[in-house]
Amino acid sequence: MALRTFTIGGVNQLSFLEESDIPILRGVITQIQILISVYIVLRINKAGYVTAIILNLYSLLLAVAFLILNKSLDSLPGVISYLAVIIIISFIMEYKNQVFHYLREIEDQKLNIEASRQKLYDLAYFDAVTKLPNLKLFIEELRVSVKDCNCKQEIL
Repeated sequence: MALRTFTIGGVNQLSFLEESDIPILRGVITQIQILISVYIVLRINKAGYVTAIILNLYSLLLAVAFLILNKSLDSLPGVISYLAVIIIISFIMEYKNQVFHYLREIEDQKLNIEASRQKLYDLAYFDAVTKLPNLKLFIEELRVSVKDCNCKQEIL
């Protein structure tokens, strides 16, 4: 890579890039944008998704405009990349929504199991009409107390 001098508006400019390096630089920038898009969709929920979609739609429109205006296929890989990123981040967001839905269902089922467990406990140890402790609970509590006293060698 050689240092080149060129003129913009009558002012000499230095450049480290050669003409053949520009497509490589565009490709690297596109890949960085893809990584950033996936990252923000993964880290930031809906706002990240909207931001990534807007960023990639803007880049897609610029690439299509470049394709049309220059009548050259040089920007076609960029168009394909931006379309692919939009599809990929949409899949990621859909997957995240499904996982969230499944986790919510699991949490609801967990709460239902706990409520059922408590109901079974109440039915087993309390009178259905008076809600007072029944003989079974008394015997269970007595057994636990006797076991504790035996361990500590205390008198009940």
